[in-house]
Amino acid sequence: MLTLPEPLLLRLVCFLSPDDTLSLAQTCRHLARLAGEDLVWRRHFLYRWPDAGMQDEGATPAWKARYMARDRAGVAAVSATGLDPALGPLYRHMADWNAEEGMGGRLGRAFFAGYNAANADELMLRFGVRL
Repeated sequence: MLTLPEPLLLRLVCFLSPDDTLSLAQTCRHLARLAGEDLVWRRHFLYRWPDAGMQDEGATPAWKARYMARDRAGVAAVSATGLDPALGPLYRHMADWNAEEGMGGRLGRAFFAGYNAANADELMLRFGVRL
């Protein structure tokens, strides 16, 4: 894999999930550098929070730092509701699936409302489910 041209490697890294990107960064310095590129984390960020990328957050955002900060905020939001924070990845996966399948938030609303109706909409927004 390391013998592939760097632009191709970077393109391949862009198709990994955020968790897989972080795992890849653990393998060697060369792949860690590629896995930390702003291009990679910009794609991850805008895929998960498409509307958030339009907000003005400085001239040159550090996309990985923005992604990690927003992800931590989502985990904290789940913790504040009393839900198990270990379920955060499930909520993120559900939000991604919900957005891809065009469910308009119905699946997410039903799932979150079953746990805490008062905070269902807020949780869905924090995890990137668009209504």
